Amino acid sequence: MRKFVYGAVVFAALAIGVGPASANEFYFNLFAGGGIFQSNDNAFDYAAGGGAGFDDEGGLIFGGAAGMTVFDTFRAEVEASFTQFDDLQSEYSALGSIDLGTSVEALFVLANVWYDFQLSQMINPYVGGGIGFAWTEAMSSNAAAMGPEDTDVGIAFQVGGGVRVPMIENVDLDIAYRFKGVTDLEYSSLEGPTGQMTNGNLYIHALTAGITVHFGGNQ
Repeated sequence: MRKFVYGAVVFAALAIGVGPASANEFYFNLFAGGGIFQSNDNAFDYAAGGGAGFDDEGGLIFGGAAGMTVFDTFRAEVEASFTQFDDLQSEYSALGSIDLGTSVEALFVLANVWYDFQLSQMINPYVGGGIGFAWTEAMSSNAAAMGPEDTDVGIAFQVGGGVRVPMIENVDLDIAYRFKGVTDLEYSSLEGPTGQMTNGNLYIHALTAGITVHFGGNQ
């Protein structure tokens, strides 16, 4: 609960930037793509020693965002996205290698700020990032090694960039890269031979394509 309250406060504070103070254009964005679950030999610790790690594995990501231009070159938005990675090759490292057969799902809610370079009328690169929280669920197909599933909420972030290319009036194609992370996860029901999974950190590299629709203000 403490992590949830902290994440909610951080998210609410950043989301204030999506107020109408100085913006003259609103937009919404829908996107989908694929991701790679970053290899991490020490993604989780176990309470009494050892840990669990993940190998690189592909998955899916999709979501949407709504925001506004705050200044000519800055945008603020609220984003929700869902990621799913099945059959991750996870290993337990205290008593040797055991395949845990883990799948991970996460629902991110982030407040983002992006900087637009506005190089030309035909191509608009941007960079930025955001912070918020993510609801996560981890499931194991190896019930003999650990419990079947558990959930937790962690502080989440992302950094990245992309390119927006106008397609028709008020509609852009958006190609983007994101590095997403969730920290400080604990799965008390997923117990290995040496206790509960704690101090979890999950990282994702995502490449997406989407459509951004602009409305209001000067187009």
